[in-house]
Amino acid sequence: MKIINKIDNLHISIKIVIMVIILAFIALINFAFYNYQALKLTKEQKGITSVNLANVTNNSFEKKDSYLISKENEATLSIYFNYKYVRNLIIEYETENIFKMDMESERANEYGIYKEYTKDATCYNFLNRTAFPFNQKVGNVKLTFGSKDVTIKSIKVDNSIYFNWRTFGFWAIIVELILLIILFKNILFAKLHILSFILCFSLGAVFLICTHNTTSTTLDDDTHYARYNSLKSSNFYSVSDYYMENVIAPFSHQDTNIEIKDYQQFLDDGSNKYYFSKDDDGYNKRVNFLNLLEPGMLNYLPTSILLKVLSFFKIKYTTKVFIVRLMKLMIYSLVIAISIKIIPIYKLLVLLIGLIPQSLFLAVNFSYDPVVNMFLILAISIFIKEYHEKNKLTLKSALMFTMASLIGILPKAIYAPILLVGLILPKDKFRDKKQMYCFKGVLIGLFITCMLTFVIPLINNPKSLDDSRGGNTSAVQQVKLILRNPTSFINVFWREAVLKTPHRLVSPDALGLLSYYGSMKCDASYLLIWLAIIIASVGERKKDKMKLSNRFILFSILFTIICFIWGSMYLGYTPVGENTINGVQCRYFLPLYLPLLYVLSSPSIKSNLDEKKMAFMVTTMYILSYIVLIYNVLILNYFL
Repeated sequence: MKIINKIDNLHISIKIVIMVIILAFIALINFAFYNYQALKLTKEQKGITSVNLANVTNNSFEKKDSYLISKENEATLSIYFNYKYVRNLIIEYETENIFKMDMESERANEYGIYKEYTKDATCYNFLNRTAFPFNQKVGNVKLTFGSKDVTIKSIKVDNSIYFNWRTFGFWAIIVELILLIILFKNILFAKLHILSFILCFSLGAVFLICTHNTTSTTLDDDTHYARYNSLKSSNFYSVSDYYMENVIAPFSHQDTNIEIKDYQQFLDDGSNKYYFSKDDDGYNKRVNFLNLLEPGMLNYLPTSILLKVLSFFKIKYTTKVFIVRLMKLMIYSLVIAISIKIIPIYKLLVLLIGLIPQSLFLAVNFSYDPVVNMFLILAISIFIKEYHEKNKLTLKSALMFTMASLIGILPKAIYAPILLVGLILPKDKFRDKKQMYCFKGVLIGLFITCMLTFVIPLINNPKSLDDSRGGNTSAVQQVKLILRNPTSFINVFWREAVLKTPHRLVSPDALGLLSYYGSMKCDASYLLIWLAIIIASVGERKKDKMKLSNRFILFSILFTIICFIWGSMYLGYTPVGENTINGVQCRYFLPLYLPLLYVLSSPSIKSNLDEKKMAFMVTTMYILSYIVLIYNVLILNYFL
């Protein structure tokens, strides 16, 4: 306790000096850790050296000048490194096609024992090299090429000494965040909305640093980016935009810093080349989205404006993408902070829900899911405030609830029932019956309007809900099938929607799916997050004594949304006649966490935990969970 008191009493300048010293120490350790083997090499072994292709054993390759050309599929090259240290093996090539390259090798593990090591790479005709990371002593390496007529220009060993900025950024932000919380805990835990903004922005910045600086990092990211571009003038539509929209595969190519750098350089160079022809596939794809009258398209307008403004400045294309992602993170952090500022109870719970890894990961990408998540959290926070407090409903609060709900609903009309939550506000919240009928009438009218934005397009254009990727999907045929076989549909819906919803709500994928990168497992990170959420939910002292009838209505509204989620996927993304429901992802249920935990909370369950101590405990749990998740899913797989 004496040490804690001494820390609290330190002058702010001393606290800042401590943080700077720790930052420098992290930089030093990071440099030494990721270069300790390379630093032991001789001067001749360091840097980038070429492998003499004449000494490479080959099968089905033809020699031409100083190059090797594969003459058959599955042609192989074998290189013997005599058990020397190899950091990265770089293969420079030329090809007209996309092909697979398989690598088999003998590589030492951390104990110096040689084990078989295999890896494959997808090679692209617009990128001229690929790299395999070893970072150990290597014996024989065998490369198998999945295509003929691949020209091997050179094979190089990269033993360069470099500073790993991504791992430094990861440890620097995490450690400095922990220090900040310890050194300034009295300020931060007294104002949870400020703590929330710092946590959201800091941990989101870790995702920004530790993921590829392109789209294709989240599900459907290329489609969302196409919609942002569709709202810009065609004069700003570049080759880079085309590849960001249409060629998502390079994500699988970028598993070393070398390849990430190459792809980003390709995008930066392509930003000066433009598509103008209406015959281009990229242009035609954009035209399909040029309809601002679609409610969901309004969601893309602010980011589109930012993209267009940034196009006037002479900055790199990938820097522009990074800025946009950073701004999206800042807006998400701000809206969650406002929600915490507004809500009078469950502030800590809102903070933790806003920090769920999958939500924060989506917030730094081009998906519209974070817009849905943060504004529906804001809407529910306003509702809880009005239900909890005894003062009369103000015009400002009514408008904020309505607007937050609409912004969250517009991208996905399936969340429209959230508007009906306002109907359970008690009568004494209103000045008179006129105000009550007016408010509730507006909510019902907006709900019907939002649902019509889903129904009318289905009537006017029955194919509008069908999966654009093709397949035997048809909303109209699916409806006809349901009407002909109602009992069978009920069985399918019960098995798929009702029984599988708990998995979508509480599984590791629900909390920590980082799209194509992978997901947390049912390990410490998963358990820590759920334990923190349970503690924050149970530990709240000012719980509402909601009427049983109101609880039933609120739960019914949430159950209706869940049914809408499954039903929309059954109509639009499930082949006609299938007895399963395809395409229902865990991220669709993220906006329901706050209202579900609120309706399930019981005032009879109480806790005597000190609020600041509880906040410190659950915040620490979350940071530890992020360390485990990001290090296992991102750092180990991509940036070592």
